[in-house]
Amino acid sequence: MSDHQKRHERPVGSRVENTSGKGCDAFVPPDIRGWNWGAFFLNFLWAIGNRTWIGLLTIVPLIGLVMPFILGFKGNAWAWQHNRWENIEHFKRVQRKWAIWDVTFLLLFFAASAGLVQFMFWQGEPTSGEHVVSVDWLPKSATDISFYKVDGFGWIRNYDCLIPEKDFLIMAKKRGWEMTDEGPNYYYEKWHANGGGASVHYDKENQRLTVHSNHR
Repeated sequence: MSDHQKRHERPVGSRVENTSGKGCDAFVPPDIRGWNWGAFFLNFLWAIGNRTWIGLLTIVPLIGLVMPFILGFKGNAWAWQHNRWENIEHFKRVQRKWAIWDVTFLLLFFAASAGLVQFMFWQGEPTSGEHVVSVDWLPKSATDISFYKVDGFGWIRNYDCLIPEKDFLIMAKKRGWEMTDEGPNYYYEKWHANGGGASVHYDKENQRLTVHSNHR
């Protein structure tokens, strides 16, 4: 029998030797062999906490894709060999805590992800008004304002109002609307690949402005 095989045999006798912390060739008790969820999900944090430095490969591109699975499979053995433990129960107790932290982390991660998705795709209730006196973004000279808008993801803005031509042109320049003069009308339109954008139409004769914009 080779020396390597002897080092991996279970010690015999009435008292089992504590081989933890004795390096890569140390005997790993069958009781602690198996999958380690803490090493799998918390990988590089678990690796630091258990002095299993090979686990830091999880932060390396490409290698990091497979390393969590290797840690999950080999983590118990490596943690036993690289750290000194009081006994098997002490080892199991600590690794159980890592598993609990793992579950807690996953629950917090999924809760935060769900909250973020809900926030990103939140859409408010539609609001509208007809013949109102003013709105905050239009010049004070704008009157007879009607609007429809929806806030949040996929927002929509529709406005219709009366405004003197001179004031409209000043506002258009400030907002970056490069208006096209089409005789009786001014017209501006800009749309994005996702369908979002804005269109602006101004009727010179009636001094009526119509603005439509949306997220997509």
